[in-house]
Amino acid sequence: MAPDTLHLTAVIRSEDDQYVSLCPELGVASCGDTPEEARAMLKEALELYLAHTPIEDYDYLLGGESVSVPVTVTGLQGESHHRQGKQSTHCPEVIVG
Repeated sequence: MAPDTLHLTAVIRSEDDQYVSLCPELGVASCGDTPEEARAMLKEALELYLAHTPIEDYDYLLGGESVSVPVTVTGLQGESHHRQGKQSTHCPEVIVG
């Protein structure tokens, strides 16, 4: 029997004059005028998504053990990654853990 509990992440950040909320594991997003409203709107969006999406679309998140670790990305402020339609060889540094 598959577990009946998902452990997901909610990211809430300010953007212009509102707050954007995102669940990166499912790609569900919403927004609000305050962090609390953005959280409530994300909750509603997740409920609707999960109620109308077959479990097969997110069953990869069920079962198994999850571990959250920080990811740090540096080198994003340098040159543009794309120049005249060509991708540059500059890559940001990614540190996991």
